[in-house]
Amino acid sequence: MNKSVKYCINITICFIFNACQTFYQQHSKVEEALQQQDYVKAEKQIEKMRKKRKNLLLYYLHKGSIAHMNKKYAQSNSLFEKAYCYCEDYTYNLFQESLALFTNKQKTAYSGEIHEIILIHHYKILNFLQLKQYNSALVECRRLNIKLCQLNEKYKESKKKYIKDAFIHILMGIVYQINHEYNDAYIAYSNAVHIYEEGYFPYHNVPVPQQLKKDLLYVAYKIGFYQKAKMYEKKFSIKYLPEDKIGQREVICFWHNGLGPIKYEQSINFFLFKGKNGMLHCSNDDFNLTLPIPSITKDQSSHLLDNIKMLRIAFPQYVERVPVYNQAKITVKNKTYPLVLLQDINAIAFQVLKQKRYQILSQSLLRVALKKSTEYMVSKKNKILGFFLSIWNLFNEKADTRSWQTIPYSIYYTRILIPQEEKNIYCVLQSDTEKNKKICINIQDKQKKCFIIHTPKCYSASSHI
Repeated sequence: MNKSVKYCINITICFIFNACQTFYQQHSKVEEALQQQDYVKAEKQIEKMRKKRKNLLLYYLHKGSIAHMNKKYAQSNSLFEKAYCYCEDYTYNLFQESLALFTNKQKTAYSGEIHEIILIHHYKILNFLQLKQYNSALVECRRLNIKLCQLNEKYKESKKKYIKDAFIHILMGIVYQINHEYNDAYIAYSNAVHIYEEGYFPYHNVPVPQQLKKDLLYVAYKIGFYQKAKMYEKKFSIKYLPEDKIGQREVICFWHNGLGPIKYEQSINFFLFKGKNGMLHCSNDDFNLTLPIPSITKDQSSHLLDNIKMLRIAFPQYVERVPVYNQAKITVKNKTYPLVLLQDINAIAFQVLKQKRYQILSQSLLRVALKKSTEYMVSKKNKILGFFLSIWNLFNEKADTRSWQTIPYSIYYTRILIPQEEKNIYCVLQSDTEKNKKICINIQDKQKKCFIIHTPKCYSASSHI
């Protein structure tokens, strides 16, 4: 075989292989490093994302969260501030969006999912707490509150949408309480309770955490809201009893468990038909979906119906990475404090993508329909060119599988009392498949108000993709 032909074949195979890889597969070594808690190696792998400007936000997000895990809190905050500014300054790029119509969504700059944008503030607040910059954490809380108000206004029409977040209100309440802003803490905690009671996603049928009840009652009594406190005592069926804190200090413990879900590519078939209004529609019985194809001319519509009865499109879908550890508790001398679930990021990610499903599918159908129509018009003039265009379109039809892959699967917390003379506390991690693990946490820094435990160990999702 001619050497030049062999070379072309090899290049084509490499192109096809790379084109078929998901974002997760391209950066799978990041997960491998995190599984071993080798944060230096993970940071080196993240540098590969910086090469593509369209993935710049993902570079900031991944590197910021890994720097946080590696206790480089100032560096982490600098990166997350860049991510925040990127999201605030993000503008719709008409050229990129037009290019995506004839290629795929990955040609556009990644702008982040709703939950990812909110988590930027979560990390920044925790970083400020670790740096003992409590006023800065307070400022970040107020910045976050503005962002939540904007999102609530934008997505206020449905309870099924991810628009209200009890976790964020609890986090804000914790920071307000640390700064002795008890009125603001009361508002934040009561907002969190309201979200649990209203059953907004992802808190359907989830009881109000016991620690939240205690925190709300504490600040209510602290600011003299005695009637409100008694009302909540009756509602929660508990009696608030002040704890003896003499010779002890209070600390919040957060647990970031596992790694969030990753996106893979799924393909489905849509059958074409003309609706009563004359517009071309696509339907899929398995997903019970019927969607119109906008922006298609009459000639293009007729061609598609005459020559193509079915369209195959690719769209992103999440697959979870189940954490190795499913429960944890903090032990201090003879006392035990269970870590309670604060946020199920895995569930929220699935819901956020589900909210966008119709939008993603509509865009994908339009893109595929335009590609097929273009192939037809080119083939009429030059069959060979039309054939190569169809091959090009085939390998360019990809789902956008980009996501922030270094966020935790779930977040837990508890508030504990530590004797002043105590130097260490222990976190006991429980698993259904492995032996329990005990982590020693040094607490000699008596000015620290919170500690964060990271256990990114999880079962790989690669076998499900």
